[in-house]
Amino acid sequence: MKADRERQRKSMWVLIVLAVVCVAVLIVSVVMLFKTQNALTDGDVNLVNSDSVADTTSLQTNSSDTNTAGTTAADSNNSVQTVGETTTASSSAAAVQTTVADSDLSSLSTSEIASIMTSAIAQVKSDAAFTGRKQQVISIELVDCSISSVTSLVNRIIQGLVDDKDETYSFSNGTATNTETGETTTTLDQIPPSDKQSYIDPAGLTSATAEKSGDNTVYTVKFVQEYTTLESPVPYYHAQAMDYLDLASVDVSPAKITQADMTYTGATIKVTVNSSGQIVGYYTYMPISGTGSGSLGLSVSGTIDGYLEENWTFTW
Repeated sequence: MKADRERQRKSMWVLIVLAVVCVAVLIVSVVMLFKTQNALTDGDVNLVNSDSVADTTSLQTNSSDTNTAGTTAADSNNSVQTVGETTTASSSAAAVQTTVADSDLSSLSTSEIASIMTSAIAQVKSDAAFTGRKQQVISIELVDCSISSVTSLVNRIIQGLVDDKDETYSFSNGTATNTETGETTTTLDQIPPSDKQSYIDPAGLTSATAEKSGDNTVYTVKFVQEYTTLESPVPYYHAQAMDYLDLASVDVSPAKITQADMTYTGATIKVTVNSSGQIVGYYTYMPISGTGSGSLGLSVSGTIDGYLEENWTFTW
């Protein structure tokens, strides 16, 4: 049960993004039926859809590759991998092949950097013993709604649903324990992406860099832009490396999602490795944009801006 609660909490940002349009739908419907905001509740509001986000990450883009939802692609030097497939990266608690001589950093290819990062993330999703601090920021704003009078009200409700996280976990033998609450989940589930190994596909990247930061090495990649719809909700490259908005998995009844056109404008992942080859930092930033519509008696459409930012610091 604790693991289930942790998984639900971890994916709250997904539910919030999916909820926005349906939140508007419910609010408008209740207001029209009861003519008062006092009938509204901001408790378990499960609603719909998403919108437009500007990528605030200052990372150089080497190309403008895009990928349509549901498309399968692969680098000529890398086999295609289906979304959710577990990679065979090392899960040893010892240092994996993540250290590179300083003189060789500039010569690393995109494929090599992606492989190093995939191995480093696998290191903390193993049964190793370490401590991790998670800092998470969720930003969601309804910037446009077909019924403009509810925009500010919806945004106030959204602010009540989201809050920044600063939590510390103790990891051992495949179990992650919140040091404050004592709640537990699996290490595999707690470290993103949830409940699976991460795979950074070089074919889905627009840039990849490696640079020194003191005694550490920082590897950074940025993803191509991808589009999804209600019928095809999986962003192929993003979904292999992070948690995405699975529109098909959310029950918003009695409301109904009628349209959900999402744009993943290009996520950023950074992995910091120390001189011993251990991962000490893991940063993800996923901006989302899109338009959606839903109905609950009334039909409402809307647009949002939002992003999920999560930063892990590991101590071995």
